[in-house]
Amino acid sequence: MDWHTHYATNVTVKSGNEIACTISLQNVPPGEWSVSVMNPDGQRANIVFVVDPGTIRVISPNGGEKWGPGTTHAFTWSQTGLGGTNVKIELYQGEILKRTITSSVPALNGTINWKIPSDLAPGTDYAVWITSQNVPSVSDTSDWYFEITPPPTLKVTSPNSGEKWGLGTTHAFTWNQTGLEDTDVKIELMQVNGMFTVVRRTITPSTPAGTGTFSWTIPTDLAPGTDYTVRITSLNVPSVKDSSDSYFEITPPPTVTVTSPNGGESWGAGTIHTLTWTQTGLADTTRNLNCGKGSSQSARSG
Repeated sequence: MDWHTHYATNVTVKSGNEIACTISLQNVPPGEWSVSVMNPDGQRANIVFVVDPGTIRVISPNGGEKWGPGTTHAFTWSQTGLGGTNVKIELYQGEILKRTITSSVPALNGTINWKIPSDLAPGTDYAVWITSQNVPSVSDTSDWYFEITPPPTLKVTSPNSGEKWGLGTTHAFTWNQTGLEDTDVKIELMQVNGMFTVVRRTITPSTPAGTGTFSWTIPTDLAPGTDYTVRITSLNVPSVKDSSDSYFEITPPPTVTVTSPNGGESWGAGTIHTLTWTQTGLADTTRNLNCGKGSSQSARSG
């Protein structure tokens, strides 16, 4: 048995045969130890006790998690007997040490947040190892591997180039993604302004990335233009974003102007005449023509 000399403090006599005292066990290795008590007459008594090394238990990640680069997660653990000491947390891939998450953090904290570095290789064989700095033999690792997934991706699919959408019309803004299923994205309407592209409207500040679609009605107070794009950004990993490949157009409200008959004409019953009009924004649509007192016909706005 190793010998460590520690002198008692706060010694008080509680009764003729009982005393109370304080002995520091800091840095005393775990195991069986004895305290020697001697009275003024030289009589000695030994008290045997055990120093508990304590325990650590990894809670998360503990197996099966899928965490993407750039995302932040809580590494958590439970402990007994390690109050006042620190622990070290390491990330392993298989049997290879990849990162020291922290070289020292209070064991009592039970949690530390860590952002997965973007330069970590994806893999399905990662584990975390937590070790007591005071008693290195006290440690624990994840029960099973967790996964660091490939970097997430985001791709705008509509509007992506050449669309012509009128003010007041409703359209689906769509995208593809990988690795963002349980996160949200922000969608913004962009327009060229001089040398810069600026945000004209926030279409939505947050919508589930996994849906891949969001319907929006083009506000009637937007200025028509041929230089609009949409930008979609991951809220969880803001560096993951995408914009329309090229511009789409927001067109003015459609118009119809009757040119004939337009007032003053005198047409006899049974005669045939050409009804004419001009239009904007209604090409390839069908309009209803109201004639006389309530009768109507349909005609193409070619």
